[in-house]
Amino acid sequence: MKTQNKKPLLIANWKMNPPSAKEALALAKKVDQGIKNISDVQVVLCPPFVYIPIFHAEKFNFLLGAQNCFWQKQGAFTGEISPAMLKNLGCSHVIIGHSERKNYLSETYEVIRQKVKASLDVGLIPVVCIGEKAQGSPNAKRELELQMQILLADISRTQSSKIVLVYEPEWAISSVKGVQAATPQDCEAAISFMKEVLARKWGEASAKGIHILYGGSVRKENIREFIEKGGADGALVGAASLNAQEFVSLVKESILG
Repeated sequence: MKTQNKKPLLIANWKMNPPSAKEALALAKKVDQGIKNISDVQVVLCPPFVYIPIFHAEKFNFLLGAQNCFWQKQGAFTGEISPAMLKNLGCSHVIIGHSERKNYLSETYEVIRQKVKASLDVGLIPVVCIGEKAQGSPNAKRELELQMQILLADISRTQSSKIVLVYEPEWAISSVKGVQAATPQDCEAAISFMKEVLARKWGEASAKGIHILYGGSVRKENIREFIEKGGADGALVGAASLNAQEFVSLVKESILG
């Protein structure tokens, strides 16, 4: 069984849901009510941009995050949102490099690298997604290491404590047709390797302080296994975070005793 030396971190990625502000606020309040007495888990909710000001005006027990950002502070960049804007609206975290943005919007590793640096520069915690495309690929470790080398290139040892990594195997994302969920063993192998890469870059002590989450079809039924057997320090939760009861149950299941 895993020895838990970090408080589990659960990040809810609502993606492009729900369709109205009324539904978003109602969902947030149900989650908030469900976790109000839980102190052993850190919870971050990442709604669509348009709901962030509404959530910021409320007093919640969870932290507020965003699903993306741009890499410039301001300027002629139609439709983009800067890290500073998110910080000023009360966000503490921002998801960067999610597989859906890579696949649907052609985000490159270089673009993601710039977003990571820009987020850190304003005091946001970047939640950086890393993962291989194909299950069982003989090049999976090389793929993971290459991504980490590029995406973390601008981060110093001192800054390393301000990032969160997500092992997000693209073949296990719940929105992918015909998805096959990863096993805790898949997760453990990948996260162990990621820790080796981090230790080579910043030293073992710094590597141990970094949260590495699992992202990919996480549910209340499997979260404990991914933490206990898979070596994850928490999870980036998609579909399951859109049901308040399911997500609160998932939060409770992540508490190891």
